[in-house]
Amino acid sequence: GSQAPTLAPMEEWEIRKIQQDAQKAEKKAEKEKKESEIQARKDLEKTGLKDHKKLAECKEKLKEMDAIKEKDWDELTEDDEAALEGEVELRAVIAELEKKCKD
Repeated sequence: GSQAPTLAPMEEWEIRKIQQDAQKAEKKAEKEKKESEIQARKDLEKTGLKDHKKLAECKEKLKEMDAIKEKDWDELTEDDEAALEGEVELRAVIAELEKKCKD
């Protein structure tokens, strides 16, 4: 009867190669993780800038609304009234953005 081939024990260089490959994979994964963290920070800074810009725009709109409020009620046009309707919402947006921009 023929014998089933037995698996030869692994050569030392084969074991070392497997270990090196595992280390390379680990280092690559670490590098990718760092890069994605850096990208996330960059994205955050970008949205932060957008938030600051939006905050400035909202505050500008609020100033315009305050100017409209200076008018006597009988001087208000329909446009003025429409502009003032969004004030509460605008103040909420500003509060939210100010919280975001503080961090």
